[in-house]
Amino acid sequence: MRAARRWGVCLGVVLLVSAGCSGGGTEPAATPPEPPRPAAWVTEYSSPVASSAMNYLAVAKDAVWALGQETPAGSEVDKAVLLRLTDGKWVPAEPPREYAGARDLANVSLAASPESPFVWLFAKVADRPRAWRWDGSQWQTAPAGFSPVQVLALGPDDIWAIDSVGQVVRHWDGLQWKGQTVQAVELSAVAPDSIWAAGYLPGKTGLSEPALWHFDGQTWQRTPTPSYDFPDQPRGNESATLDSVVPVAPDRAWAFGLHHIFTDPGADREDEKIVLQWDGSRWTKASQTLYSWPAGPDGAGGIILPEAGLHHPKDGADRVIQAPPLLPGESGKVSAADKAQKLTAREVVWDPVRKTTWVVGYIGTENSTAFSRGVLLRFDPGHV
Repeated sequence: MRAARRWGVCLGVVLLVSAGCSGGGTEPAATPPEPPRPAAWVTEYSSPVASSAMNYLAVAKDAVWALGQETPAGSEVDKAVLLRLTDGKWVPAEPPREYAGARDLANVSLAASPESPFVWLFAKVADRPRAWRWDGSQWQTAPAGFSPVQVLALGPDDIWAIDSVGQVVRHWDGLQWKGQTVQAVELSAVAPDSIWAAGYLPGKTGLSEPALWHFDGQTWQRTPTPSYDFPDQPRGNESATLDSVVPVAPDRAWAFGLHHIFTDPGADREDEKIVLQWDGSRWTKASQTLYSWPAGPDGAGGIILPEAGLHHPKDGADRVIQAPPLLPGESGKVSAADKAQKLTAREVVWDPVRKTTWVVGYIGTENSTAFSRGVLLRFDPGHV
């Protein structure tokens, strides 16, 4: 999973230039307005290895961290790649020794809070749950007797995690982990007292139906969601689940999922895309054209959909995001086949410290010259 998931200002200035005049002097002139500039992705990092991916990103108080892996040419063993942004520059960082040397990794999660320099890293190493915490100068072993599929950090001692076993959401309060039954697959928050969990529950007419829960700082409560069912399908032949929830403000959030038919009749029918919107009081169905996963906040009440190449602002029309520059393939050059490359996003994260949205993933192709290069992108909102 992804780690929990999680959340541009155009400024026009008219400068009046005064000129001394006498008699038949000229009128003051205004500088021409800045021409429109499209929204675009800025490539902050692309891997030199043609078989690689960046999978996780976490924003801490003093740095941004990104974690991925690469498979060097001629090798069949993945190598951990950890990058750190400090003083405006991305530099390699050393992961925990046990993590860097592991060949059997699963359930990896990276989490941090802009309120703290601490960074949490979880992984199942050789089928054993492990956890580490960066304390500002080094990695130290952290307590964890379970293996999370996603972790959300909201403060130095305010950590939430989805256990991979038992449909339990656990909370770290600085002393211990406490669990509560919530069938979540993703957590996201706008504040410690406004956390959303997306997932599913057994359905009335199908195998499952969408479910969303909200934590108000005290308790988890399920919020009603629209039902999904195909009238022509027999009981138990379909399911609807939510995979992601993206809150962008206390009174505004989005959720994404799929409605699926399992067997005939209707086996050739495409999955129905689920897009839900929260207006502060209820969840309602929204346009399927906004379906894209993962998605993330733009920091101004809107959402960014990387794989759809779309910015959906709080107000105004949707904007197309220009694709990042083409990357070289296996040959080290951009061949004709390499031009079919596309972005696959793994996480979309709003950075309140640097006021930007980050995306980690990989760019590559799936044709005869297939390659994938891990990338770290920054969203440039452009100028309207």
